[in-house]
Amino acid sequence: MRILSLNTGLLSFLFGEVSWHSEMGDLKVRAQRIASKLLAMPHPPDVICLQELFDGRSRRTIIKTLKPIYPYYFADENVGAFLVGANSGLAIFSKYPIKNKILKAYEFASGDSFLSRKSIMGVRLELNN
Repeated sequence: MRILSLNTGLLSFLFGEVSWHSEMGDLKVRAQRIASKLLAMPHPPDVICLQELFDGRSRRTIIKTLKPIYPYYFADENVGAFLVGANSGLAIFSKYPIKNKILKAYEFASGDSFLSRKSIMGVRLELNN
């Protein structure tokens, strides 16, 4: 099984959106580029784990773009801490059916980790029945 882990850096405006002060471009455009590059890999992984997928529009763009090859996914789409922060920014995409999911927020956090609900995410996949 091939697994890829990638930090997308798709931060929302609350956490220093990169596109505001760089040449990296609009978040939705960057999300489309990231997803397209993942699909164009010569030996695509079976599972893709993404971090810092905080921006909702970017998350929806990546989910929609990856769906033809990675129809199974688990993305943290919860509301952020205190309705002003962000969710964990984690997502897992798989070619195989996801049987079980876990998302557990860290019990103790401070600073921006407190506002972004830092968490651990995992899945159990169904392989060959």
